Amino acid sequence: MADLISLAKQGKVTEFEKEWARVNGITYPFPAGSSFGVQATDAYKRYKNMDDGGTKTQSSPKGNVIESVVKMMSAQEEVSYLPSYTEEVIKIDDVYKKIVDSQGKLNSASAIGKELIDGAIEGTELYAKQQTGLLDKINRQVGMTGDMAADFREELTNANPRLLQLGIGFEELSNAAMKLINQSGKFTTINQQTFERAGEVARAYVGTLDDLVAMYPEFERVGVGAADAQEKIAKAGADAIGLGLQSQKVTKDISANIGKLNEYGFKNGINGISEMARKATEFRMSMDSVFQVAEKVFDPDQAIELSANLQVLGGAIGDFNDPLKLMYMATNNVEGLQDALIGAASSLTTYNQEQGRFEITGVNLRRAREMAKQLGVDYKELAKGAIAAAERTSAASDLMARGLTLKEDQKEFITNLAQMKDGKMQIEINSDRLKNALGVEGKTVALENLTQAQADTLLRYQDELKAKTPEEIVRGQATSIENMKKDVNFIAALLRVQAGKTGTMVLEEIGKMTNLSGTGMAEATLDFTKKNGEEIQKMGQQVRDSITSQSSQVQTAMTKGSKTDTSTEVDRKLKEKEEANKTNTKNTTQPTTTTVEFKVKSDNALVDEISRYIMKNPYLLEMFKNISKRDYA
Repeated sequence: MADLISLAKQGKVTEFEKEWARVNGITYPFPAGSSFGVQATDAYKRYKNMDDGGTKTQSSPKGNVIESVVKMMSAQEEVSYLPSYTEEVIKIDDVYKKIVDSQGKLNSASAIGKELIDGAIEGTELYAKQQTGLLDKINRQVGMTGDMAADFREELTNANPRLLQLGIGFEELSNAAMKLINQSGKFTTINQQTFERAGEVARAYVGTLDDLVAMYPEFERVGVGAADAQEKIAKAGADAIGLGLQSQKVTKDISANIGKLNEYGFKNGINGISEMARKATEFRMSMDSVFQVAEKVFDPDQAIELSANLQVLGGAIGDFNDPLKLMYMATNNVEGLQDALIGAASSLTTYNQEQGRFEITGVNLRRAREMAKQLGVDYKELAKGAIAAAERTSAASDLMARGLTLKEDQKEFITNLAQMKDGKMQIEINSDRLKNALGVEGKTVALENLTQAQADTLLRYQDELKAKTPEEIVRGQATSIENMKKDVNFIAALLRVQAGKTGTMVLEEIGKMTNLSGTGMAEATLDFTKKNGEEIQKMGQQVRDSITSQSSQVQTAMTKGSKTDTSTEVDRKLKEKEEANKTNTKNTTQPTTTTVEFKVKSDNALVDEISRYIMKNPYLLEMFKNISKRDYA
């Protein structure tokens, strides 16, 4: 940071941008069309007002915790978790202004809410841009049209706020939707809830929404729809994390090989593919090697020949001794064939006492190369699997020798944490807290010395990982400050979408009144706005003032009447009706209907029409109370 501050204070803009790009791992000059230039400029202005210690030189309340938090937020914004859509994402400084007053104190909940609502109404222009872009992608580029396209666009729009909270911007969402249809070749549509769930699964276990959507067609080819596919992926990802494995690698392996369900037989179907993907990570041997062997033994003659040739090589080849069993596994249990391959590979290694590692050497080196040739797999893949198998066998022996009470998945988790070091399978201790909890002196603990208490301590990690929901995993991927920023943007997007829909509804109503639609309505509205801008503003102020002064009475009337019109005599009419109802109650049990009139006097027919429209849609009351003048233009 000191270098950036120094360059900014010296006014060296170009040097600052280069250093900023280097620190954040960004290519310089900035790619055309990216927002990096804007971000660098913002950072330059911010650092220019800092002293050498990274503190703002501007005056601020001493000891103000919120101000300190904002400094942290500003530092993190340069490589933000949220997408760099400057229009869609509220920046740190804006968040600060919404939650903190001029004295540096937290605003009240109502004040924060008003700021967000005002921002939402100001954001209707962005909403309109997004809808125009979505129309282009779904209707023009994809070719969907009519009500089907409109409904799909609405579902995407409704999913936007929640996905933004997960760090997925509107652009990424719309691109993913377009990709879904283009890849499948069909008008495949999924609803708001499925998109929101997709966002959780993508961020927690896969990477990006685009990556997850790219998996859907592969699953569809084996008869699994989008909603079911993402649940299968979520389970596989959660299982991988629970065993101490990287979920992204496992889920991508599953997607890349899910089509094999149509080519070979699996004992456990998709769950079998998931299990194979986990083992491929654990044993460092690609799944493709297994399918190459499966292809070879699928044919009876080749299965017999392979078995005979491997027997000539000698050594412990396990199930490869039985060609009939190999044929059965290729057609019914490919998962078992993976185990057989790992077992055969493990017999090739020896332990080098001097170097403290497992290796393939001497006569086994020649055998391993010939075995790989006969199996039809890459020797490097076979060698990696052989070393990994030997290490895991060593870990299993150490745990067994200690007599620890462990379930199979617990043994697997502890083994996945360990690695070969100084000739032993050991677990690196990554914090002083864990070191104290395990009660060890050094920075590692060998599995051959692991106690039950130490194992139980390590297994608390596993229990915690298993208990986490996708949303908790996603929130755990970001700092608390970034999560706060995401939450604020979620609320803002929610309000922006509602405000945008409200504006669209008003325009549609105007279109009905003028008997225009589509381009004609837009042109007429624009022309009317240019010619009558002041009148429209006056109209808006009149509607707003009327609503503000009468909203409480209207709300009361709404709860007592089946029809609500506008009137300045609400109280009097309600009172009269109340008295009449008391009298009528004695003579009849028939239900009564209260009709209240609420009239806004105006010489402008358009004002009257919009006033009636607003009253027919009560939820617009609060929205219109906060509209600024610019919204009417």
